[in-house]
Amino acid sequence: MSSGIGDIPLRELVQSQPLVILPETSIRDALFALNRDDIQAGVVAEQSDTPLGIVTLRELIDAVTLKRADLNEPVISYMTAAPISLPVDAPAHRARVALTRSRLSHLVLLDSDGRLFNLLSQSDLPGFREGGAEALINTIQHTGNVDSMAAA
Repeated sequence: MSSGIGDIPLRELVQSQPLVILPETSIRDALFALNRDDIQAGVVAEQSDTPLGIVTLRELIDAVTLKRADLNEPVISYMTAAPISLPVDAPAHRARVALTRSRLSHLVLLDSDGRLFNLLSQSDLPGFREGGAEALINTIQHTGNVDSMAAA
């Protein structure tokens, strides 16, 4: 029996260490850190092993441009709290399903003790945008009945 890409443990898909941002970090400093590291998201945490939330570049830009947030406000006010998380040894297909259902672009990977291991993004998942799980779940969620699903 062969295993496919969807069976790869999530720990094997992440390449670098996550950016950990303290809750009281200003929006300005968080934006600088995301830009410096050339990444889209960071984990908000008091300690590096206890995630409180995720903050994304898009959320911070929206906060400043649309909500007129002060650049000195803390990122905790604009993070996604209680982020979706999965065990680090979960298969890739579980992350695809979780990200598609939640319509989020990142989730937290936790080690066996429940501590932060890393941050996983859609781009870490092979073939995420090419269809597969995402396309199937979107079809199911947006069809009203079995006939519509079959036609899709």
